[in-house]
Amino acid sequence: MRKTLYLFSKRVIDVAVSITVLAVLSPVLAVVALCVKQTSPGPVIHKRKCVGKNDCYYMYKFRTMYHDADNLSKYLTPAQIDEYHRNIKVINDPRITKIGKFLRRTSLDEFPQLWNVLKGDMSLVGPRPLAVEEAYIYGEELDEILSVKPGVTGYWQTHGRSGATYDSGKRQELEMYYVRHQSFILDVKILIHTCVILLRGGVTQCSSALTKGFVYRVLKVIIDEITSAFLLVLLSPLFVAVAVAIKREDGGDVFHRRKCIGKRGKEFIMYKFRSMCRDADDYEKYFSGDELAKYLRGEKNIHDPRVTRTGKFIRRTSIDELPQLISVLMGNMSLVGPRPVTVREADFYGNMKNYLLSIRPGITGWWQVNGRDNIAYLSEESKALQLYYVFNQSIILDIKILLKTIIVVIKKEGAK
Repeated sequence: MRKTLYLFSKRVIDVAVSITVLAVLSPVLAVVALCVKQTSPGPVIHKRKCVGKNDCYYMYKFRTMYHDADNLSKYLTPAQIDEYHRNIKVINDPRITKIGKFLRRTSLDEFPQLWNVLKGDMSLVGPRPLAVEEAYIYGEELDEILSVKPGVTGYWQTHGRSGATYDSGKRQELEMYYVRHQSFILDVKILIHTCVILLRGGVTQCSSALTKGFVYRVLKVIIDEITSAFLLVLLSPLFVAVAVAIKREDGGDVFHRRKCIGKRGKEFIMYKFRSMCRDADDYEKYFSGDELAKYLRGEKNIHDPRVTRTGKFIRRTSIDELPQLISVLMGNMSLVGPRPVTVREADFYGNMKNYLLSIRPGITGWWQVNGRDNIAYLSEESKALQLYYVFNQSIILDIKILLKTIIVVIKKEGAK
């Protein structure tokens, strides 16, 4: 029963993610297809006949080699041909085109495999697709390796892809480890590890600081768009339930809208689930003189009387922040970045204001995971935390912040 549930859940995730990614990245895929077509003659998509769980199928990838790459003697030396027959790959393969080198380095050549995932030939995570001519390598373990759908990524890809070869037997060992230990937790670890490898590779493979920043920004936008679209679809039932609860409590608006300024000072409306009573702007009704003064200085009132019963729950679990995914999808925000600010709050940063507004604000950030409720927002300490991210932003820091955010949410350490 557990395995059936695992396989069913895995298939649902496979379909949802592949549809979302293919839809969101369709402009990028179109540009890649055009580049492949323009830089060398031949088809855009390379089809390779593979052996799968149920039958043979054609695996799709963007073509990264010259159209006549099967003519080994034209491009490879005798030693390279021998290396190819032993490991099904050649180091510094001269058959790879210029655009092919970029696609392989960034793994963009793999994205058409999502069509295989959608069709049911492959999964997001699994053993590496096995070409018909490679099947003999597994010998008596062939039936076992074919009992699991091949994956776009897998244990071999994230644990020594370049160093673990067929010739050494290490590649087979890594693939069989996944087959014998597959689980939802292992799949999540592999997907996270894959993201880290892709993002590190995209940055470290570029030579100049300018290019590094460009690659980082492009990858961040792609991840923002894919993740926000996927989560909005996945969490739509929760959105409906929260909206009903807010509406039933006092009949007011479901969303709280706040005018903020983002990258380069562009104004946008940030959405959150409303967690306060309908007349929360009537400060004198709810605050004493001292409390009002503290509030205007940016100090939080932990026991704010304006917060509704539903609001207390959605703040504690950070569910009130989820509508900000709409702003991420629209390109006004990012998953990770400085806290969104109003015009008045931005002025607090003085001559550092332009630095703060040089990047998109985030749903979560360095301030949110480092003392959010213990540090007044309009304070020098808060300013230092926000600017720390601006000057130190990187893939690794983004991942750290996202992981710390998950821990904070699980521990229910959201806004009080």
